[in-house]
Amino acid sequence: MKQSQAAEWIEQYHQGKWNFDRANLSELRLSGADFSGARFREVVARAVNWSSAYLSGVNLRRADLREADLRGTYLRRANLREADLRGADLRGASLNGADLCGADLRWTWVDGVDWRQARVDARTQGAIDWLQQGAIVLGSHLKAAASNLSQADLRGWNLAQAQLQEAYLDRADLRGTDLSQAQLQGASFQGALMDEATCWPQDFDPIGAGLWLIAPQSNLATADLSHFDLSEVDLSRANLRRANLIRTDLSRAALSDADLSRADLTQAILFASNLTRAVLHDAQLEQADFRRATLPNGERWNGQGTVALYGVPRPWHSVPERSPLVPR
Repeated sequence: MKQSQAAEWIEQYHQGKWNFDRANLSELRLSGADFSGARFREVVARAVNWSSAYLSGVNLRRADLREADLRGTYLRRANLREADLRGADLRGASLNGADLCGADLRWTWVDGVDWRQARVDARTQGAIDWLQQGAIVLGSHLKAAASNLSQADLRGWNLAQAQLQEAYLDRADLRGTDLSQAQLQGASFQGALMDEATCWPQDFDPIGAGLWLIAPQSNLATADLSHFDLSEVDLSRANLRRANLIRTDLSRAALSDADLSRADLTQAILFASNLTRAVLHDAQLEQADFRRATLPNGERWNGQGTVALYGVPRPWHSVPERSPLVPR
């Protein structure tokens, strides 16, 4: 029974499914499986066998991984924030660049683990000398010159006096981050996110540095926002023409009157989002999740029609005029 369940998960991933939030994977044998880039937030995966698996960039936030077999597992850039890893076997695993803020690593087996550039904070538990292991300990006086913090989720952090000279912060999420007195000389911010609450040094030009402003009426045309967590953001009246929103989490986002013409929303999560009067001409909507979304015509998505959760590739221009997605 367990083996057939494991085969089913692997097959679903190979068929394009990537969102496995809150699934039960306990005691499944998934050794050597490839789930790179998938979402497993808040899954129950006690004693799961994921040894030698390829889990690069997976989202395991708040996952229950107690006593999991993760020997030799490739977890580079994985999101393990607030995950419970008590008693897990991590021997030989690669956690290079992983997010371990708030994770519980007590009683884990850690011989030969690659912790380089992994991010931890004061909440991370475990008898590990993080600085000696090459991890990055986040805090207001962070010393991370020339460090690789690309794709890091640093939302809301107080990094007011951080030393980030020559650091790589490409595609980092800096919404609400305090960098007001940080040393940013030579740092790279290409494709990173900011909002109106992000604090910068007086002489720093964030737009000129390549950051995208996440706010109502923002110009985000052609922006690469793929894979970002933009749940509950307000992007009403924003220009998102030709934006890359592949696998972007836009659940409960305010997108009313937004221009999403020719945007790529393949496998995007639009659960309970508000798309009232949004423009979706020629947008790519393959496998987008519209459950409970308010559509451009003001109607609630009912799960019927040509754009399905795991449906056929179908660009906006080929949706029949009578589709509920077409504004009146």
